[in-house]
Amino acid sequence: MRLTWVLIVNILDSESKEDINQESTTVRPIEKNAECLKEMFEYIATNKKLTTLSDNFTTGYLQLRLINLNYNLFKEIPKELYLLHNLRALYMNGNRIELVPAEIGSLIRLEILSLANNAITFVHHTLENLNKLNELALNDNVIEDWPVYTLTNLKRLYLHNNPKLKSIPSRFSEFKNLSVFSHDWFTYLPNVRKETLSTNEDLKIIQQLRTLCQILAKNKETQCTFIRFVEYFVPSVETFKEQFPLHIAARSYHNVVLKDLLKIVDVNQIDNDNQTPIAIAFKVMNKQGVKILINKPNIQINRMLETYGSALHIALKYEWLDVAEEILLHPKLDTNIQDSDGNTALHILFTNYTSRYSKAVKLGEKIVLVKGCDPNIKNNKGMGALHCAASNNQIGYIKFCVNHNKRHKNKFDFNAVQNGCSILHHLAIYSTIDTIRLVLSTDANTLIKDKDGNIPRKLLRSFTGKKILLRQEKRQLLKMINPNAEDQLTKMPTVKMNNSQCKIPINENKYTKIKNETCNIGSTYIPERSKENLLSYAEIFPESNFLTQNSVYNMLFRQKHARYTQYRFLYWLFHQSDKFEATLNFICAKAKHPCSLLTDAKYLSFLITHVKDLKN
Repeated sequence: MRLTWVLIVNILDSESKEDINQESTTVRPIEKNAECLKEMFEYIATNKKLTTLSDNFTTGYLQLRLINLNYNLFKEIPKELYLLHNLRALYMNGNRIELVPAEIGSLIRLEILSLANNAITFVHHTLENLNKLNELALNDNVIEDWPVYTLTNLKRLYLHNNPKLKSIPSRFSEFKNLSVFSHDWFTYLPNVRKETLSTNEDLKIIQQLRTLCQILAKNKETQCTFIRFVEYFVPSVETFKEQFPLHIAARSYHNVVLKDLLKIVDVNQIDNDNQTPIAIAFKVMNKQGVKILINKPNIQINRMLETYGSALHIALKYEWLDVAEEILLHPKLDTNIQDSDGNTALHILFTNYTSRYSKAVKLGEKIVLVKGCDPNIKNNKGMGALHCAASNNQIGYIKFCVNHNKRHKNKFDFNAVQNGCSILHHLAIYSTIDTIRLVLSTDANTLIKDKDGNIPRKLLRSFTGKKILLRQEKRQLLKMINPNAEDQLTKMPTVKMNNSQCKIPINENKYTKIKNETCNIGSTYIPERSKENLLSYAEIFPESNFLTQNSVYNMLFRQKHARYTQYRFLYWLFHQSDKFEATLNFICAKAKHPCSLLTDAKYLSFLITHVKDLKN
């Protein structure tokens, strides 16, 4: 064991393993402890979900040459690593590192630094102190500025998939030892079509790039832009356009390149699959790319993107409210365009959103008011935008529609019918009583029947909701008889009145006679405090032939608790109509319901006998 440790010390003191005396008699014991030696030089902890290293990490690992911490959860390079001055290789790919700090310059013997697939936005200039660095991998990050300028000894440099990297410095001409180089721009060259240049043939392209940077430096230009790069490497710009570079940029999230390409390529260019760049950007969910494209004034903003609809349709489906707002600023936008399902942008808006109502409602106001979208267009299922909101229980949008109708002429139709179902039918199934109350304030028709013959009240389970709808049904029936009836009813007294306060003088003899007769007919007795309203009720209705409508009959004569209502209605009927007997016969023929008062022979006899006296 003594010989083994002596050799270890010798190895740690030497610059490389080549300094070991190969003829030493201690080689055989070293081979037996090869794994132990490897642990002394290398530390590997990949895919362990590590976020930090232990505080005493450097105590036992000061002589480490290689550290591999790939695919963990580090948000920064651990500070303990900056004390390892003998470190040769550091791998921290696939973490969450956001910047390369100034302390990186202390690792002066580092030869390989691999920080790919992180979230790095900034690289400190002290990286230039690593003169022995041969390989630098910063690909798949979000770096905006070129990371190195003076590390001319670099042999391998990986910078692809950095979509925010704007340019290549003209000092790139000094990187004469570079044999492997990766950059997104190479994918746009017709004769290359790959990110990494590594073969002998690729060395020519790297050399050409250095030559271009030399030319720019002579012209006192510090940066090589993508347009300069294309003009130098592509002999014909027209040939370059035929390769659909905009589509490549949109698909690859190369948004900086996308901006530059729009200076020379038509934004509406169609590829071999009949797709535009904006369609590609939407498909890969390149949100920033979509924003760049829609801000071009000559874009065909109303173009249908396959079966998905227009750009506005897709933005709303993805719930990209900020993108939708920018699309609405386009002067040529048509908000009435329908997709393959017949949906307008308003249908999509009212269907998808379950949160962020405040922003979405403002967007709806712009679509309807500013851009003039028809709020009542129906899709292929016969549903308007309001139906979509009601069937998806989107209470926020229903409130918006109610408030919109109160303030504007371009109104939502709350009585629109889809397959026999009105808005109230949908709300009776999916929504709450408060929402139903809100919709009833718009005078929505409560008497519409669905395909099964049900009015909205029959679909409700809540007893309170049924009472609310029943009250509204009565009001609407009275309004059908006389448009002014509802206004007059609201003015009728609701408290006990003296005879002098009645609208019409009351014949006390007639009412006394009615009272005496009705006392013997079960619960048909008319309360004393209600006598004053009897003639007032009859007064407000003109002569009408509405009794041929079954809905009126069902409303007034099939309720279990409506004896007094039925009586005063029949009184008014005889008081106003000359065809009382024919009308009474019609009602009797319809009176088949077991709970109907008209099945009571005594009650019918009373009506026929005494109502004639009332008219006289």
